[in-house]
Amino acid sequence: MRAVRQTRIPKRVHVKSQAAGLIPSLSLLLLGLAIYSFAHAGETVIGEGATRVKDKDYPSLCHIEIEVPNSDEEGIRSCSGTLVGPNEIATGAHCFKKDFEFSYSTVRASCGGKSVTVIDVALPASTHWMNNDRPYPNYDYAKLTLKKNMGSWMSKAPSMESYFAENGAIKTGTRCWVGGFGNSPSGSVGVLYIAEVTKQKIEFFGGMITLKDPAGGVLKTSVDHGDSGGSFYCQAPGKNTVELVGVIVSYFADKKKDSKRMENDFAPIWIQNL
Repeated sequence: MRAVRQTRIPKRVHVKSQAAGLIPSLSLLLLGLAIYSFAHAGETVIGEGATRVKDKDYPSLCHIEIEVPNSDEEGIRSCSGTLVGPNEIATGAHCFKKDFEFSYSTVRASCGGKSVTVIDVALPASTHWMNNDRPYPNYDYAKLTLKKNMGSWMSKAPSMESYFAENGAIKTGTRCWVGGFGNSPSGSVGVLYIAEVTKQKIEFFGGMITLKDPAGGVLKTSVDHGDSGGSFYCQAPGKNTVELVGVIVSYFADKKKDSKRMENDFAPIWIQNL
């Protein structure tokens, strides 16, 4: 499908997806596991400092609903995702815990407010899971295949160097955002929020991307339950398109500060090979 260039940035993105990059070393996996022991499932990653927006203005951002039978969870699990090809959604693997039994017909999605039919779910290899229901954070990535092609999608950043310096700093002139579906203050489910994170501190450690407050305080960009698997995307200077950099996987909260969020973690898109 031919890509269509859009001028409304960062809202509408129509570009072809690119191949994933290299696989990290075992040492990076172990570092990721060490970090992850202090993190939690991504329940409130993007609220404070985020802006509620209309789904139709972001056609490459997707809301995913998964029915979870035979588990201690009730009802439907809500996650987020990104169209990274005409019929492919990138999201978080932990949204599909391995011990849950469900058919693919119980996975529903909508992108830009339009319902789409999911026909396949690809999860990381068993060697990339810490236990029976949680993948290593840097491999916390799932690919959903759709029944029909969509007209809008976001390309994948081919490497860290596309937007970040060696020390992890966002390159001069680059802008970055985080997007995901959460709960509104009134309790509405599946509400899309966007937060610009250009001025936040970025670190690369354990094969993950970590977002922090530059002053070491509470991170002022957080949504509510449902943004797991959501989008971390960036725009290079002089470009009118954006690329997906990472998938929301976890966060760290400080109980001494009323459980306020101190950091958000993302699985880099360029190491995924599903």
